[in-house]
Amino acid sequence: MSLPPSYDPAESDTDREEVLSILEDAIHDVRARTKERAVETPEDERMLIKWYRTLGTLSGQYRMLQRDTDIDEMEADLELLQEVTNLRDQEGPR
Repeated sequence: MSLPPSYDPAESDTDREEVLSILEDAIHDVRARTKERAVETPEDERMLIKWYRTLGTLSGQYRMLQRDTDIDEMEADLELLQEVTNLRDQEGPR
């Protein structure tokens, strides 16, 4: 799999960290709103349900982005392992 010519892994990691931070802040904000909200009317209940749906969506996005980060780290580790293995193979038997 080849990457686009403008791909910069360091920039991608920075963007990902920024998005994770934004999502984390939004999750904390929504959780605070749901904790302090009093349910007195049917409209209050509908709004609370909407906030919980929003919380679920944000949490899912955060989890997927974090999983992508984990996968990228594993791929980097695998590449390093392959390089070391190739170097050992080139050295020959000991």
